[in-house]
Amino acid sequence: MKPIRVTVGNLPACAALCLAWALSTALAAGPTGGGTFVTASHSDCTAFNPYLTADVNSWRISSSLFDTLLSYDDALAPRPCLAESWTLSPDGKIWSFRLRKNVRFHDGKELTASDVQFTLDMLRDPKNRVTRRTCVDAMQPSAESRDRVRFDASGPHAFSVHFEKPAAWAIDDWASLPILPRHRLEGRDLAQDPFNTSAPIGTGPFRLTRAIPGEQIELEAFDDHFAGRPRFDRLIVRIVPDDRKRLELLRAGMFDHAQVPTRQLLVALDDGLKDAFRVYALTEPSYAYVGWQCDPQRSPLFADSRIRQAMTWAIDVDALIRDTLAGQAVRTTSVFERAGGAQAAQPAAPAYDPDRARKALGSAGWFDTDADGVLDRGGQRFSFHLDAPAGSETVRQQVEQIVSDLAKLGVEARPRFTDWELFMTGRIQPRDFEAVYLGWYLPIEPDPHPFFHSSSIPTPADPRGLNRNGFRDADVDRLIDEARAAVDPALRRALIDEIDRKLRELAPYTLLFQARQFGLISRRVQIERASVVPAMNPALRTTVLEVSRLGLLTPDFLRRSWLTPAAPRPGQ
Repeated sequence: MKPIRVTVGNLPACAALCLAWALSTALAAGPTGGGTFVTASHSDCTAFNPYLTADVNSWRISSSLFDTLLSYDDALAPRPCLAESWTLSPDGKIWSFRLRKNVRFHDGKELTASDVQFTLDMLRDPKNRVTRRTCVDAMQPSAESRDRVRFDASGPHAFSVHFEKPAAWAIDDWASLPILPRHRLEGRDLAQDPFNTSAPIGTGPFRLTRAIPGEQIELEAFDDHFAGRPRFDRLIVRIVPDDRKRLELLRAGMFDHAQVPTRQLLVALDDGLKDAFRVYALTEPSYAYVGWQCDPQRSPLFADSRIRQAMTWAIDVDALIRDTLAGQAVRTTSVFERAGGAQAAQPAAPAYDPDRARKALGSAGWFDTDADGVLDRGGQRFSFHLDAPAGSETVRQQVEQIVSDLAKLGVEARPRFTDWELFMTGRIQPRDFEAVYLGWYLPIEPDPHPFFHSSSIPTPADPRGLNRNGFRDADVDRLIDEARAAVDPALRRALIDEIDRKLRELAPYTLLFQARQFGLISRRVQIERASVVPAMNPALRTTVLEVSRLGLLTPDFLRRSWLTPAAPRPGQ
């Protein structure tokens, strides 16, 4: 999973850039290419080194600069990327890879197994302070140092890595760990190197040409990319956090693409916009949630699972979807949920039940003893900050509606909105919050260890864990350990289902929704009909391009999109 900035009721770091990235990395085969594709982003890239970023928006930008060993196809099966083939030993402990030959970094150096080894060792070494844990932590150490991995190379393009325990679950890491250049970074201070801010070098389809903090990022096509030169000559990402300003600039012809808040689109979609843009829609495997700080040292309010359950019963999620998203979302009922129902049966959504919530709070000793409208216990008021990222009118509406629901029970949630970068670095990463409104973008292969295992609670010595709300449960730890060690897919699925049941019972999160993502894309951008399904959307009263999340990520879709060179950008 990767953290996402929840704004405009959608999950823009994933969706707003997902289509743009797919279009911008279109391969050379097919209709005429060229030109510059301009997209709007809600937030800036915090670092171009993908291991020093904590949000998926930065990760999306980095994914145009770097490649991974594997990727996924339409059927969610792993497919070659930098690695042309791979195997997993029968005991599940040894992953072996064969790299493509003649893959080049942006400076012309060839990628070899040495670069993979450097990347894995970099992730293993605690002094590098990377922002997330990976499968590297579960690998066997080298004979020379526990801060390096056991890495067996059999030439410049073949290698194996060894795990302490079965690691079939690591497949998603191989599709999400970009490979860094040893020749550029070895011996450098990763945190301070210009590689992070102005001079990244990868093997990806684009290279960075300029970055103006807070304003825009400019990329150009990499002619020697192993999969072929991208169709677009340049990709420009302009940073516009404000929803209304972004739509205003889109209407003025400043962008080829931008995501638009659902309710804003309902009002703004006039004939002028329809003439210049097409509407697209997709549902991604991502969800919004309220996370409760379970660590009693940080927030004693939510250490009791009865309180967290009460919060879940107290929030009317169906009304939230109806009132702020015009009904364009589905309830999230599982942290392992897949967009489009990849799992055969999802758990039932918890019902909105304020009476049940009130009784649960009373059983934990919370009553309004002084008749001031706020519950209290032992002289403490039930009052806390609910943190959320600033910049989205819809998110503000959603948070305020949650606050209103809780107030009906005498729970005082005080909303606190912070600009995205400070929200991440000042609130989320240091765990300085009591409750937070956020979202996760789910991986293909579920691995709850980084998010719900007690060993993944970040500490000053090791800040990489993503269990930032301090959830701790011995049974969940045991089940996660067993699921990671399981080689049999059926056993692993059964263990994941049991973890899912326990998490719903203990409620470290109140799960909200998977929002439908809407955006506008210029009619200058041509998309073959085979890659999208036009359909009438009654709420918008227009035809939209229904784009599957998987379709956006496949080479077939990338080959089906191109820019009409002769057509001017709208407004020009």
